Amino acid sequence: MRVVQNITANAEVFATGDGATSVYPLTFDGLTLVEPEKARVTAIHRADWQGRQLLYPTPRTNLAKSSQNMRGTGWNVRTETVTNNNAGAPDGSSTLNKVVISTTAAAAHAQSQDFTGVPSGLCAMSNYVVPAGAPFTVVWLADQAATNTPQWSVILNSSGKITYNAGNLANGSATVTPGPNGSYKVSIQGSITAGTARCATAFSQSGTSVQYIYTGNGTDFYDAWGLMFGAGVGIAQLGAYIPTTSAPVTLTDYTLAPDGLITLGQVPVVGAVLDWDGSGTINPLDATPTFLSQYATSPILTSLIQAANETIDPQADFDAFMANVWDVYTAQGFGLDIWGRIVNIPRTINIPASNDFLGFDEALPDAEPFNQAPFYNGPQGGTLYTLTDDAYRVLILTKALANISSFTAQSMNALLNFMFNGQGLTRGSCYVLESGTPMQISYVFNFSLTSWEAAVLEQSSLMPRPAGVGVTITVNP
Repeated sequence: MRVVQNITANAEVFATGDGATSVYPLTFDGLTLVEPEKARVTAIHRADWQGRQLLYPTPRTNLAKSSQNMRGTGWNVRTETVTNNNAGAPDGSSTLNKVVISTTAAAAHAQSQDFTGVPSGLCAMSNYVVPAGAPFTVVWLADQAATNTPQWSVILNSSGKITYNAGNLANGSATVTPGPNGSYKVSIQGSITAGTARCATAFSQSGTSVQYIYTGNGTDFYDAWGLMFGAGVGIAQLGAYIPTTSAPVTLTDYTLAPDGLITLGQVPVVGAVLDWDGSGTINPLDATPTFLSQYATSPILTSLIQAANETIDPQADFDAFMANVWDVYTAQGFGLDIWGRIVNIPRTINIPASNDFLGFDEALPDAEPFNQAPFYNGPQGGTLYTLTDDAYRVLILTKALANISSFTAQSMNALLNFMFNGQGLTRGSCYVLESGTPMQISYVFNFSLTSWEAAVLEQSSLMPRPAGVGVTITVNP
């Protein structure tokens, strides 16, 4: 037997990323939830190369451009001639540049990106830094609209030691956490006045100036990587990293459908672990409530009863019935035949034979010239055609809609578009046209019809049409 059980999820794992799938069912202890639309989800987390990240059901935007290429669109780079060698980035890719200075002249090296039109208030940035070679790296957030560009900066030396410069930026704060591949994630927030904000990174061989960092010949270091910048948010709300190219990117981390399916805005990498907090109900297979108290502690008897319970559990049959019969969108074979009888639409239809024969002017418009049609040889029969499950499903749903249709031009257009343009088809347009002749309409199709589709349209018992109204079919392939 199965017993409905209330559950409370606390970091309950429901999926592991495979690098391709973005839709997963919400589960508890491997079981799908009963009435998932009533479940209460308080948090969704994803654990990957960034650590365990809180995901948001509302849109987030990374305003930074070229977040993985700090020499790309949107970046200001101050440096002498360099030689770039790709190295391992924090996410495991090879998009991080190892930069080697190739000149003996003193050089200033800094990377910055400006964000114009930023509203006044709190904003935040984060990026990853891999100290290598150069004694220290400086990461800062600046308010370009204020005098003296007040900033909040973080300084990392090659061993990861951290110092902060609070500057004059209101509400300034910063966090630094170790990341993968020897990286550090630097996050900074601060309030700016309306105008332009700047996020920047600089590397130093000698000297202490943030704006002008000098390096010597042969010095090597790694580019900062993975910049995120958000307006109107602090560090806590900046969220998991969103990669960008030549333009900002907005995404919603996840959406939860009433059927309990979670759709993720980013495909989780291989091995990423997804978990959730909240509450709901499950229906586990458990015979414990049937145990008599005097036998409840007998391991042999209880194991036998549980084994029998699993063997005769009808849940698999219930699931198969729901999928193959009850749900018209997934029903197969005889299940669709039952639905066809309910809406009074047959699966097997008669496709009339061609009525075109060789003829002369007086037989027009139903005659064809030589080499186009055969001589008349008496009345012709037809061909019985059995619709496939997918075709029959569309016809059943169309007939079900027709049974409750008002048969106005608008409702009939909706029926035609459902039948011929729905289900992912992109064949062309179709519509109902009211002709100038009273009590006459025309079905117009701007694509070719298959023989079974034409047969459906020509039979008044199959295709919906208003009572007493004549119908013609016009095909414009």
